[in-house]
Amino acid sequence: MAKHGFVEEVPELAKGRERWWRAVPGDRRFPPYSRQTHEMREALTEMHRLNLAELVAEASRFEDARGTLGPWADAALFSRATLRLSPAQLRAFFEEYIALVYRYSAPEGEVAPDARAVLVRLLGIPESN
Repeated sequence: MAKHGFVEEVPELAKGRERWWRAVPGDRRFPPYSRQTHEMREALTEMHRLNLAELVAEASRFEDARGTLGPWADAALFSRATLRLSPAQLRAFFEEYIALVYRYSAPEGEVAPDARAVLVRLLGIPESN
């Protein structure tokens, strides 16, 4: 993963032969479905399935702990909408979403003292009618 820039070593956390790693932030995208190999499609389908399961588990953990979170108990956001978009409009929507994520991503060392990591996910699935 380091070879491809997904993770980097954190030497200040290393002790002896122990090595620590952290994810390298970045906008990583996969080729559109029409340009994926069969193997890539299988791998991405499994990755999406695992990501969704992880999200459901995180939401359950939040709900279980909500009574102990003080002001963060009110911080969960949920939105549900149905848009009628062309593929080009959906791509434009996604690019605006990514720009918004970057706008609110604090640079390393500039995180507010009361900030917490907040899981934000966008899932757009065209209806199959």
